[in-house]
Amino acid sequence: MDCSAAGLRRAPGRPVFAPGLITLQAIRSCQPAFSAALAGYVEASRHGDAGKNRLCPPNPYPDTAADWIPTTCISLRAQDLWLRDPRVTAWLDRSRLNAARGIRDHLTEPRMKSAINRLFANTEQAITNLDTFLAQGPAGKRREPTPSADTWRIPTPDTASRG
Repeated sequence: MDCSAAGLRRAPGRPVFAPGLITLQAIRSCQPAFSAALAGYVEASRHGDAGKNRLCPPNPYPDTAADWIPTTCISLRAQDLWLRDPRVTAWLDRSRLNAARGIRDHLTEPRMKSAINRLFANTEQAITNLDTFLAQGPAGKRREPTPSADTWRIPTPDTASRG
C-alpha cells in the first residue's frame, strides 16, 4: 500500500455559499468532517451568503511545506472570527468534531492558561509574519493560496426542486 499518494483531488477554492448552492470543502484545513459540520451550522443559523462565507473561508489542503503558510494564515484568521462570535464559539464548544473542544474546561490550570496566553499574545504577529512569507513567494512573486481540496456541490432546497 502506497500511503504517499495524493488522496484528494485538488480543485480551486470557491465560496462555500452561493445563491442556491453550498460547496463543501475544507474550512479548517485537514478536517473535512469538522468543515462540513461548520458549514451546516452556519447555513442553518445565519442569513446572507456574504456573512456565511466570511465565517467559512475555503482553506487549501497543504501539498508542500510552503502550502502551510496560506493554510495557517487562513486558519488563524477564521479562528479569530469564530472566537469573536458568541454563537459560533458556543457551537465550537459543543461540537464533538472540534479538535479544540474542551479547552475552556482547563483554563484555570496554570500550564493551559500560560499556553493560551502565549497563543493569543502571538497570533496577530504570526499572521503578519505569514503574510510576509506569502507575499515573498517563489522568486519574490506573490504566492497565491493553493487550491482547496475536494469540493462537493450540494444544491440547497430551493434549487433542488428546480431540477
